Amino acid sequence: HADERNDRFDEIVAGLQKAYGERLRGGPFPSPLEHDLCVFAGDLNYRLEPGGAKEEQNQVVRDAVAQGKWGKLLQIDQLRAQQRAGLAFQGFAEASIDFQPTYKYDAGTSRYDSSEKQRVPSYCDRVLWLEPQGAACKPVAYVACQGVLVSDHKPVTALLDWSAGSSQRTSAESAASPAQQAAEASLIDFDAIDLDG
Repeated sequence: HADERNDRFDEIVAGLQKAYGERLRGGPFPSPLEHDLCVFAGDLNYRLEPGGAKEEQNQVVRDAVAQGKWGKLLQIDQLRAQQRAGLAFQGFAEASIDFQPTYKYDAGTSRYDSSEKQRVPSYCDRVLWLEPQGAACKPVAYVACQGVLVSDHKPVTALLDWSAGSSQRTSAESAASPAQQAAEASLIDFDAIDLDG
């Protein structure tokens, strides 16, 4: 299954590179992977794979969750394994995970999947970032919102401390062309938004 998730990542990046490379709205623009900071967040769908029969996998993970052994769980995390192998999210960073897996819950509860499928709890929901070499993006907080009960996932949120001035690009490299500035300004016309009504 990790191959499918890697393919999805490649497909998204290729689509973004194509869209940013087209001459739309003053483009072409640099690929998102070339921006000063690129944040990739959401249900990335990578799972925990402890090995063994499904029932054993589930028990190993649920026992580690009950004991708060996040490091043990991250040793069997598909995303981290794919990053180490250079197959997906190359160069992306992630804050330290100090929370329990965010998937799969019985919807509307904080109880892991009790259905017939008994899915293995996993860290599907992630926030990763890519920055230029030498830049300084520092995670301030990375948490799972355990009180949110509207889904079979627990959303995650990250607070990152980063300044555009921290990248290694020169001001000449960072300067947008007049066409790019106009295109960016036309994306959202804040003056046209009626905040009072």
